[in-house]
Order: sequence, then C-alpha cells, then structure tokens
Amino acid sequence: MNSKPLQYESVKVVLLHLNPNVRIQIAGRLPAIRLTEKLVPLRIHELQFGRFHTIISNTTYRLGVYRKYPPLEKVPNREQTENEEGGAQYDIDRYGFGSYPGNTFFGPGDVSFLFDKFSDLRIVTDKDEVSYQNEMKKNEDELAQKWKISPYARKESDIDCIKALQSIIDHYREELLPFHRRRLNLPTPYVCELQVTIITGKIVKQIHRFPYTMKLPEAVKKLNNFLFGGRRVAIQVPRFGVPSRNPTLHLPVGFKIKTKYIDNVAFLSLFYDSLMSILDDSCFPLNAVSMYPHVDIEHNRRFPKIENARKLVITEVDGDSKLQEILKNISSQHVLLSDYKTDYQAKDYFDLIQNWLKNDFPRGRCYSFVVKKEEIATRLLNLISEQLENTTKSERCISIPAWNSVRLEVSYGQSIGPCNEENRRYIDVKNWAWVLDIQIFRD
Repeated sequence: MNSKPLQYESVKVVLLHLNPNVRIQIAGRLPAIRLTEKLVPLRIHELQFGRFHTIISNTTYRLGVYRKYPPLEKVPNREQTENEEGGAQYDIDRYGFGSYPGNTFFGPGDVSFLFDKFSDLRIVTDKDEVSYQNEMKKNEDELAQKWKISPYARKESDIDCIKALQSIIDHYREELLPFHRRRLNLPTPYVCELQVTIITGKIVKQIHRFPYTMKLPEAVKKLNNFLFGGRRVAIQVPRFGVPSRNPTLHLPVGFKIKTKYIDNVAFLSLFYDSLMSILDDSCFPLNAVSMYPHVDIEHNRRFPKIENARKLVITEVDGDSKLQEILKNISSQHVLLSDYKTDYQAKDYFDLIQNWLKNDFPRGRCYSFVVKKEEIATRLLNLISEQLENTTKSERCISIPAWNSVRLEVSYGQSIGPCNEENRRYIDVKNWAWVLDIQIFRD
C-alpha cells in the first residue's frame, strides 16, 4: 500500500494538536521537521519551572547528579536513595562534597527573581567533621555497652536499639568519607553523571545520562534550550504561576509566554520588569492576576499591566488593614479578597459601603470577599436595610440606590456554588464557605 507523506501545511496542523511532550521528542529525533516544529505555536496545559526541573503538562523533566559505582561496589544508603530518586539535587566535587548551587550563574535569556546574589553553598563544612566524629564516637560507645548484654538476656528493644545505633554510625562514617578522601587526595569510588529523568504522571518513562561536565544551573539552561529554544512564537499556556522557590529561571533567549492568567505574583516592586520580560504583548489586558502581599498592591499604579487586569485576586491580606485602605488604589474591574489573617465583620463591610456612598466610588466594578459564616453576610444585609433608605431586599441580596442612576447591589452565595465557579480556584472552600459580592451598576 502506497502512503503519501504529509504536506507542509498538514504537518503544521498535526504538530499544533500533538501532545507537546511527544512533539518535542519527535522533533528532537527527526531533524527534517525540527524547523517546522519551532514555527508552530506550542500549546501547554501546565508549565512550571523548578530549581532543577521543568514541568510540561503532565510530564516532568528532572535533572540530578547520578553517582555511578562499579559493579558489586556497596553504595551508601543515602547515595542509593538519591540515585533512585533521579540523582542528587546539588553539585558534587572530586572528593564527594556536595554544594548547593548559588545564583551567580546568569546567562543570556535568564530571568531573575532574586533578592540577593549568593555563591555556591557547601552542604557540610570543616566544622562538621569534628561534629560527625564526636557523634560517631558517642554512638559507638553506646553500641559497645549494648553488645555487653548477654545474647540470652537481650530484650527485643535492645536488638532494635543495636540496629538503630549501627545505622547511625554507618551514616556518620559515610559523611566523613569526603574529608578522608580530601586529606589523602583520593578520588571518589564512583563517577558522577548528569541524569535527566522524564516522568509522566508518576511513571518514569525515560532516563538519560551524560558526562558531568557542567554544574546543575548550566544543565538546566541546556535542558530548557532543548525544550523551548528557537521558537518563533510565544508558548501558549492557560495560566502561569510565578515560581516562588526558584529565584532564577534559566531560559532561552527570546522565551515568551502567551497567557491570560498570572498566579503567585509577589514583591511586584522588585520583580515587575522580570515578569513582564517573559510575557508576550498578546497577554494584555490580562484576565486575572493573583498576588500577595497587600503592601505591593498599594503601589500597583506604577505597574499598569497588572493594574489593568480585569480581575485582581489578593491572596494575603494583613489583618490590621481596613477594607477602604486595601481597595482605594485598585482600579481593576473585579477584585477578589480570597484570604485574610483576621475575619472582617458585618460592620466593616457596612463602613466600606457608607464610605463609598458619602464619597465618589468606582462605577461598573465588582468587589468579592470571602466569608466564613453566613451570619456575617445576613447581618450586613440587615444593617443596610435598617440604616439606609430606599433599599430593595430579597433573599441573599439587597439593592442600594445612589445618585445619577447608580446603585450598589450587595449579595452573597456559597463558595462552592455555581456563581463562584471562576472564583473557586482562588478560595479555600473548607475555610471560607461564603462569598460576599458588592457590585456597582449604572441603570
């Protein structure tokens, strides 16, 4: 049976709808489609950057340093565990000392979310050698006392204690080995290799090992270049979470994301430019941005691309802040306060409404607040009905006339209800059972 190869446009359509991980791996093996693959937008359901891993949809690409021992050589327990988990998450020197990579490696295309720069940090120091020796000696002495007990007089607890002490001694002996090698200028009994583990779901699909010729941050850069480098159009992601524990993103030059939802924005005054550098112009205006802490939000007028988001979600509010103070400088169409350190009461919301009625207030906007107990919302509606004139009340809702055909509508519903489907991803529904909405309409 004769089969015709796909035409150019057909190849592009197939690539567009192909699983992104399958697509990347096919392009890596077939040079003939590599250039075409880079021209077609890459659609990813989920994109995360870790310190030494990258997640694309349900697949994790994890980097580590694998210790390759000779056959039949006994592998220390900790090193065996690290090997089984994909390799050490730190760099290893010629004697076996580990060091957490600093953040001084910064190449073209990299994006910084750093507070301060720091160099490589050794996991153990010379002071630790004396400490390990003392601890090992103490446990050896205790073990020697246990061995003096006659085998016929030993209890089950004594046997368990002997096993535990031996395990502790073995641990400290292993920790002291790098000091011994350095003192005698001896090599490690193993060869280090860079390992890339590809995990889909919870299943390890592939393992690739390479010579250990670069440190982990450089290897991450190379991995992300392989995954994302050379793409002509922005990578499409439904939403993007700013990494909170990965201060430097080692990315290809020209890396861009196309999304409408940004999560976990923090310390905006420090990292606004870094965040904007990886967002494509087509992202704006953003549909929603979730951010913390509140102190950043007070200054968001300096950051128009965040301020102009259709929804702003504040995920951490200082308990001492008044609602008027929190909201006064926010101009987003919809604001959701999804978590507080202190519960606001009905009187707090009533004061906010009164303040808006006495002064000018933003028209055409909606403000949502999470509430733990329904009675807070019902008490607010009763306060409004009793103290404000010409209100119209129905179940879980009350309308307040203002001026120039403007009215405020206050309503509430369950956080798990259909009306809060969009808000629910930002709310801990076990802790906050209700959502209170204050909407400002022009009739």
